[in-house]
Amino acid sequence: MSYLKCLSVIIWICVLFSFSLPALADVCGSLVPKGCQEGGPTSCGLCQFFELASNIINFVVFCLTPPVAGLMIVISGLILIFGGSESARTYGKKMLTTTVVAIVIIYASWLLINTIFQLIGGANQGSWYQYQCSSAPSVNKTT
Repeated sequence: MSYLKCLSVIIWICVLFSFSLPALADVCGSLVPKGCQEGGPTSCGLCQFFELASNIINFVVFCLTPPVAGLMIVISGLILIFGGSESARTYGKKMLTTTVVAIVIIYASWLLINTIFQLIGGANQGSWYQYQCSSAPSVNKTT
């Protein structure tokens, strides 16, 4: 498969993938904690900071990683199937192996970071992988 054909296939896959991005936004939800959305920036505390960090990490791990990894696996599979030369097949194998190793590293690091957040972030009201604050912090304003 020539370089231009391979490039055009990759571009078309990326264009088709870009149409699914709005659906990801609906599925993944808001990154900003609810306590900060309702009360403004003065109602955010340390707990909401950990919730925001957890939301960002979960967005990357569960909403961005699967489609990007799937896209990379499809591209490496196309290179493996349609790669005419031995160097193209070697590149496809290397790309597939690197993608699988990256997925393992991403999910292992998520598990480690999530465990650290649960240990130092305080009590958790949600399930084991979601960090949720029980309520917005009370802010004493002195004027």
